[in-house]
Amino acid sequence: MQTIEEIISQKKFKDDYQKGLISLLYLVNHIKDLQATIFKPYNITLQQYNVLRILRGQFPNPINIAVIKERMLDKNSDVSRIIARLIKTELISTVKSKSDKRALDIVISNKGFKLLNQVDLVIGEVEIPFRVLDSDEIEAFNHSLMKIINKFGVKK
Repeated sequence: MQTIEEIISQKKFKDDYQKGLISLLYLVNHIKDLQATIFKPYNITLQQYNVLRILRGQFPNPINIAVIKERMLDKNSDVSRIIARLIKTELISTVKSKSDKRALDIVISNKGFKLLNQVDLVIGEVEIPFRVLDSDEIEAFNHSLMKIINKFGVKK
């Protein structure tokens, strides 16, 4: 098995914490690249996929842009621009808000559902490398990640 030092051609790290961070960043970037490759034939981005999944989970209830932004994995996403692109491609639609007549809420369209159903058939490829971990290891991995996430103070 290769080491992260060999993969990125770095002789050593300051300590194991730095090595862990660099390894995680390398892995996250690799996963994002794989996802981009998977999404390319469907003409969507990772952020657009994230919005569509949020809307699918909310269906049949429409939600506003603020709620979508709150639930996004990438908090730096320009949600308004993503929404505009998804409307243009008819993957989502807008409805008048019941709570604020001046505002529009967002709902996934039938076309959006169909696209997600197609993507669902192949997106599991991203999880395959995690299956080298047995059930105890993946549980420990998830627990460790949550300890780090909580230490950063990340909240809903």
